[in-house]
Amino acid sequence: MQIRAWSLYVPGSRYIFPGSRDEKKDYYSTSASAFGYSDGKLLPKEDCNFIQSAVDVINDNIDNPDFSVEDLAKVMRTSVRNLYRRFKVLNQPTPNDLINDLRFNLVTKLLVTTSLTVQEIMYRTGFNNRSHFNREFSRRYGSTPVEYRKKFKSICPS
Repeated sequence: MQIRAWSLYVPGSRYIFPGSRDEKKDYYSTSASAFGYSDGKLLPKEDCNFIQSAVDVINDNIDNPDFSVEDLAKVMRTSVRNLYRRFKVLNQPTPNDLINDLRFNLVTKLLVTTSLTVQEIMYRTGFNNRSHFNREFSRRYGSTPVEYRKKFKSICPS
């Protein structure tokens, strides 16, 4: 039998060629196919998919100020209580914190990359109350949204 340079030899079995049925079979029969990474943590694929689907649902509704954990649970087809339990078991932030984290991540991205006013950004990310928005932003980032934008623009002028 001639061995080709691009073949892969698995001890105790046949030669496996990249993309072949045997290669896929060997991959899916190992534990490597059952795990994935989420925030640098090794988690079962089902849990990674669950978290990713929650993030996708939140991102789809990020501009809705009335979007809540109850709405997330309804879309995820689970109860609010089970949603909180599942996030706790996976060592993730609570669903409410996840919603706020994703909103504020988008706020900082929009502050830095666009010339939208703070009010426009606030409404695009699902906030209705300006004082609550400014207080939360200041608590998280140590400055107001306008100061944050100025600070970043002075560091990295475009």
